[in-house]
Amino acid sequence: MTLQKKMTVRCPKCGEALDVEVWPSVNAEESPEAAERLRTGDLFLIRCPKCGNESMGNYSVLYTDRPHRRMIQYVAAETPEEENQSVLEYRAARLDMIAKLRETDPESATEFESIPYRIVLTLNDLREKAIIAASGLDDRYVELVKAYMLPAVRDMRPELGVAEIRFFEDEGKKLLVFLNGDGADVGSCDFDQESYDAFADGLVFKADDTDMIGPAWAKDVLATLFEKFSKGKEEKPEGKAE
Repeated sequence: MTLQKKMTVRCPKCGEALDVEVWPSVNAEESPEAAERLRTGDLFLIRCPKCGNESMGNYSVLYTDRPHRRMIQYVAAETPEEENQSVLEYRAARLDMIAKLRETDPESATEFESIPYRIVLTLNDLREKAIIAASGLDDRYVELVKAYMLPAVRDMRPELGVAEIRFFEDEGKKLLVFLNGDGADVGSCDFDQESYDAFADGLVFKADDTDMIGPAWAKDVLATLFEKFSKGKEEKPEGKAE
């Protein structure tokens, strides 16, 4: 369900007390407008009426998109230690909820457990995962496409200083956006649907393999695939001469 509450924060620029809305949970099916604001980032935007300063609220939120079968938990933390502890706690809380549901409503427990669950550690990751889900794509194969393309983009356009690639959708058009080390948009291209389909057709992952799907995960998967491919070529027996 969607949960919304009010809290008071201080403007980081002038110190003015601001009453803001926070959303610990957003259900895309129940609250499509809030879900859209989450995907654009506007849901977290805080504007100070006194000095005009704009800042981004930073708090943990669970995003649920049942029509597209995705649950995404954003973990907000101030230190790596707090982040690691929070991730463990969210995982434990989810398993505890599933266990309790099994006792009272086994059917709902099965459905809840079957929805792919992701944990992300930045607001940009949350937004991207939500956009990917709304586009009807699987974030695992999207991450593989991004990881596959990144070295090629860097080689072809070194002057851009591309640090990362993000998935984006603009008026129904799927795009890959190139960002430099400062997070600035330095270019884009059409989403590589052909590579996505090739990964989706050729690779099968366990549903519960991991809940943290990102660039590091994709890089490891590609390295493993390349290693297996290389070994396969080395071990392939030579054909006999006719």
